[in-house]
Amino acid sequence: MGRGRGSAPGRLDFLGGVSDYSGALVLEAAIQLETRVTIEGRKEEEGQDGNNELVVEVESVQFPGTEAVVLGLRDLEAKARESLERVRLHLSSRGAPKWSSYVLGTLSSFCRYLGRFPTESIRVVVDSDVPHGQGVSSSASVEVAVVRALRDYFEVEEEESLDLARLAQRAENEVVGAPCGIMDQVACLFGTHGAVLPINCASVSLSDLVYLPDDIVLVGFPTRVQHDLAGEYTPYERARTATAMAAKIAQTCPNSPEIRSLSDIGCLSLSKFEACVKPLLPKTLSGSAFLAKYEGVGEIDALSRVKPDEEYPVLDAMEFAVQASLFAGIALSLLESNAFSEKAVQDKALAQVGELMLLQHQSYNKIGLGHVLTDSIIDLLMSFGPGNGIYGARSSGGGSGGTICILCNEAALPIIENIAKEYKIELIL
Repeated sequence: MGRGRGSAPGRLDFLGGVSDYSGALVLEAAIQLETRVTIEGRKEEEGQDGNNELVVEVESVQFPGTEAVVLGLRDLEAKARESLERVRLHLSSRGAPKWSSYVLGTLSSFCRYLGRFPTESIRVVVDSDVPHGQGVSSSASVEVAVVRALRDYFEVEEEESLDLARLAQRAENEVVGAPCGIMDQVACLFGTHGAVLPINCASVSLSDLVYLPDDIVLVGFPTRVQHDLAGEYTPYERARTATAMAAKIAQTCPNSPEIRSLSDIGCLSLSKFEACVKPLLPKTLSGSAFLAKYEGVGEIDALSRVKPDEEYPVLDAMEFAVQASLFAGIALSLLESNAFSEKAVQDKALAQVGELMLLQHQSYNKIGLGHVLTDSIIDLLMSFGPGNGIYGARSSGGGSGGTICILCNEAALPIIENIAKEYKIELIL
């Protein structure tokens, strides 16, 4: 019987956040917490009809008390060979709980790509200490760990590539139903603790890791306000759709830069945006008014849905997307150019990076991804400021609560830990 193991860390979103869907440059870092997945062949169980049937059993240690999910493996394979949409419908019809969709969706996506499915019944066990629903990519961590366990199970020897991140993203988009970009999967696949991973989300390419100075750390401060990217109509989806609407409006102007898809926005310079695009965009626009004039955004972004009764922050959403690449690029330059500078010079550079984090946090508020608790905690943290080694903080990942990313000196950790104790929070490092 076969056996495979895989693991993957969660991630902290340093700069960029949801701008991954618009092709921006983002800066990510792996955390110490991880997901572990084991796949084992098991003896064939006798089916309900008395016939031997190959099954896939999925169990989550992270959700104690939940029953294992057991499905016919050949049924799942048949659906996966048709499409991942068929897998989604199959899991829904069988009443599979949402957490299992991340596992079974990734299994389907990977095996479909590989062209091979297990030839024996298998048991998949997921164990994770990455906090769920806190914006540190618990779902992507599961997906990447499943992919690695499957590679081990099938004895795939080829070097890990970005294709694996794409397979995991497809599972989340098409099976789970979360319209995420590819940032989280790439970060969980290639991120390293203590270093910043630059990801160009337009070309889906990586730059070299940038290691933080020895005494500088990124800290995650969970707010315990959970968010869910796969809900009925989430703030994330509303912000993404607003960006697609802005791109569609810009596309219709003969003097605007060429924007063929959502991912082209990340390549748009801020000066070009200010000169050519910004004057075209209203501050907000209702879905009904947009649809009456532009019909839809399907050709811009297949995962965006314009709802007639929603009001969309089209200007702020596109401005955030355009600024994101600029902010990440400046931060990267500051970190790289001052890696070996004297402490006073380095502190000044880190304070400038922190200011970019705070500006991006304000942008999250403008596009509906903020939260009053996040604002309160960041205000308290920044009341100590760079003079005490706390350089910057921002609502990260999908926002709307989740985890605050903090850039600080190790000497400031006692201050942050005391604040965390007041909120009964355990920090993420």
